[in-house]
Amino acid sequence: MWGQAFTGAIQEPYAEADGEMRTVQYYDKSRMEISHDPNADPNSIWYVTNGLLVKELITGEMQVGDATFEDRAPAHVNVAGDGEAVDGVTYATLAQVLGAEPYAAGSTISALISFRTPTVAS
Repeated sequence: MWGQAFTGAIQEPYAEADGEMRTVQYYDKSRMEISHDPNADPNSIWYVTNGLLVKELITGEMQVGDATFEDRAPAHVNVAGDGEAVDGVTYATLAQVLGAEPYAAGSTISALISFRTPTVAS
């Protein structure tokens, strides 16, 4: 469901976590996070959650606390497919269309996102 695990459990900075570090694990399509609340119930279905990795990759804003972010650049990493392909849509490409207006409900969508021209073409 989350893709291949790229790491084991690792520690990352997080301001509100015990010792200002939280436990995370990276997968192909996600980052799983163990609750940083020291009073959290480890048997709760919310003890381990999906992080906002894709949002961070698109915006370049890495969350390092409940309301604390580090500014970075959007990721120039392919969203899908061969990671070494030079003609794929990247998270940085998606960042440039993040504020695009939505299409009307029921409309036919014939637009595409070009990796060469980071705008929506129709």
